[in-house]
Amino acid sequence: MKNFIISILICFSFSEEIVDGIMAVVGDNIVTKGEFFYQLSSIANQRGISPTQTPLKYEKLANAILEDIINRYVFLEYAEKDSSVVVDNQEVQIQLDNQIAMFVQSVGSIDSLESTFGKPIQQIKADYWEEIYNAMLIERFRLNLTAGFVVGKKEVELFYDIYK
Repeated sequence: MKNFIISILICFSFSEEIVDGIMAVVGDNIVTKGEFFYQLSSIANQRGISPTQTPLKYEKLANAILEDIINRYVFLEYAEKDSSVVVDNQEVQIQLDNQIAMFVQSVGSIDSLESTFGKPIQQIKADYWEEIYNAMLIERFRLNLTAGFVVGKKEVELFYDIYK
């Protein structure tokens, strides 16, 4: 059965089409197969993990990525429900401008960026707006959750002693 799943992952990872279908649903958010396999192939390429040469590593990476996507959506669901977590549009715009500037710097020019994405700069910004907003919302929610925790030297030493 495990080899069958690996075979399916390999087939999808080499496919040039976006794979339609649903991998998971978290609240109002849907994790599509296209989104999942795009992230999987990108990260696998960055880390030099090949589905044919190291199928177990590839499968482990696939599981970790799916788990990460689901966890982000779970945090997003809770963050959206928490009225104490607020992200200002101006803050999102500043972060978006910084992200676009980093993209432009990495490819050389706005024209190169538009060519790379196959979209005009305004469309790229529109596509990233919600992603940046959600990331900031999740980060603020996480900070609110951990705001009351203090870890001192004693706790660190205890943790170390337990998990040497």
